[in-house]
Formats: sequence, structure tokens, C-alpha cells
Amino acid sequence: MSGWRTWLHPLASAGQQSMTFDFQCMSGDTREVLGLLAELLQQPALPTDKLSMVQAQVANIISHRDDDASSVARRELYKLLYGQDSIYARTPTLSGVASLTPADLAAHIAAWQRPDGAVLGLVGDFSSSDMMNTVKDVLGSWSPAAGQPAEQRAHPHEDLPDLPAVLAAAAGNQQQQQQQQSQVVYLVDRPGAKQASVYAGEPGISLSDPDCYALDVLAATLNGFGGTLFDELRTRQGLAYSVAASWDSPVDHNGLFVAAAETVQPARFIQELSSVLSSVREQPPTQQALSKAKAGLLNSFVFNFASTYSQLQRTLVFQLLGLPPVSRGGVSSSAQIVLQHIERLHNAP
Repeated sequence: MSGWRTWLHPLASAGQQSMTFDFQCMSGDTREVLGLLAELLQQPALPTDKLSMVQAQVANIISHRDDDASSVARRELYKLLYGQDSIYARTPTLSGVASLTPADLAAHIAAWQRPDGAVLGLVGDFSSSDMMNTVKDVLGSWSPAAGQPAEQRAHPHEDLPDLPAVLAAAAGNQQQQQQQQSQVVYLVDRPGAKQASVYAGEPGISLSDPDCYALDVLAATLNGFGGTLFDELRTRQGLAYSVAASWDSPVDHNGLFVAAAETVQPARFIQELSSVLSSVREQPPTQQALSKAKAGLLNSFVFNFASTYSQLQRTLVFQLLGLPPVSRGGVSSSAQIVLQHIERLHNAP
């Protein structure tokens, strides 16, 4: 179609939480481009040859996903903490990818790609009222696919268990578990590997957790030059070239706290990593460390608004996911929260 020449930098992406279509064009071409977008949304072409090409690409990725030892460790850690069958630890298989058909894709699009589950944002040199009329003319007739319910279906969701069964079983019976905290190491044998990829983790938080900003700041005090983990495990003890720890905070479920590194001395590294992380519970970061961490986060925060496009993208994502706007104030006020959070950990039984 010749009309596609007016659609500059068209991008489409899909993830676990959403599907996104982006475009840039001349203001005078917006109606034509919106018409092409409407065609994509309501009558997508799903040619078999294109699906086969993508399946081959994904199959190649799957075939090589164990080449990197760190990706194996991370994948298995997620399965241990979320559970083998959890939707948050699911990994694609060759048979699963090969079984997909255009009909499967069409069914997924019909179920989830609908106007009441979407947000649209436009930014540029145009009249807002004229653009609103254009959007209504072009997309006003978009409705849920035939046979779909009037209301959106509920999104899949699972709660992260407080103590996954696999860890509870490894800890032994209840009496033993109460007497001492169980520390379990899981090994994936990699013959010939020159280093061990070490991943340690525990259940974490979601983005809506009130401690989210505080934990971001706390993580910043652990990582990078001058960070507690970096200084102790790399600079002083030389146990790893790179080491990091952070809280993953997904939107719709609790994430994980993960610390990771590659080392030639895994036993000693695990021991020292545990020691450093335990010390955080006993001795909060200094005000100097907190100030440095906050400054780094605030300096990077401004890049979320470096262009009108990035501002629009952030606004749409937060609206789509039902999140309140994120401001610099959340990071700025987090130092005291960090100290309070660590004090709670220290006083916890």
C-alpha cells in the first residue's frame, strides 16, 4: 500500500502486559496514518509465511538460551520462587512455539485488542479539537470483535506465595524450620564453565508498594562504584568483577529481590554476599550514601521527560496500567523512608 510511505518509523511491540503501536508522520498525513492504524487494529493480516519466519527466529533463540549461564540461573531462580507452573516464570518451548497458527493469533487479538482496553495519545503541531474530530471519524466505529463479551475479561493474575512450597520442603518439617532459618543452594551443572553464575533471591514488592521508592534508593546504595556490594565484594575481596542487587517491581504482581554475580569462588562469594546483605539490616546507609543514591536517581529521572514523545509514552503507559503519575518527590522524600524501613527489618522477629 502506497499509504505506508507516509508512516515514518512505524513500530509495533508486544509484551506480557500490553501491545503497542507507535508512529511518527507529518501532521497533514495523520488522517491517512490513523486509517492504516485502524486497519491494523480491526483487520490485521496474519500471513502464514510471516508467522513461520518469526517461529523460526524464536526457535533459534530458544535453542541458544542455555548458552549464557547467567540466563539459566535467573530462569531457574524465578521458577523456584514463583513456582514451576506460575505464569510469571513461564518459558516458551519449541513445541509450543511451533504449534501456533494464524487462527491462534487471531483469537488472541479478538479477545484482547479492543477499544475499551486501549489508550491513544497524539502529540504534535495540530489543533486539539480538529484532531479529536479526526480520531472520532477514523476510529469511532471500532468495537469489540464479533462474539466477544461487552466487558473486558479479567487479566490473568497470581499472587506470589509467602514461602514457595519448594523452599518449605527444603527447610524440612515445621519444627526444624522454626528452630533455624534454612539456606538452600540449588546447582545447575555446567561442565567446562570457567565461572559460576550466582543468583540469590527472595519475594519482593510491586510498583504500588509504598516502599517502592525507598527500596530503589536502598538498591542504589548497594550498587555501582561506592556501593556497599561493589566496594566489599569486588574492590576489597576481588570475588567478582560485577555484582548487583535490586528489587524488581512489576505493575500487576509482586516481583523479586535478586542479587547476582559471576565468580570463580562461588562458595565464598555466597557467604560474603549473605554477610553484606545481612549487615544492611543492622546498619542503615549513611546520610552521605543516601544523598548520593538519590542524586543519581533524580539525575536519571529527568530523561523520562527528555522529549514530547517520551512524555506522551510515559503518560499513556501509566494511564493504561491505572497507575498514579510518578514524580521526583517520591524519590526526594525516600531517604527517611529507607531508614524507617531498615529499622522495621531490624526490629522484626
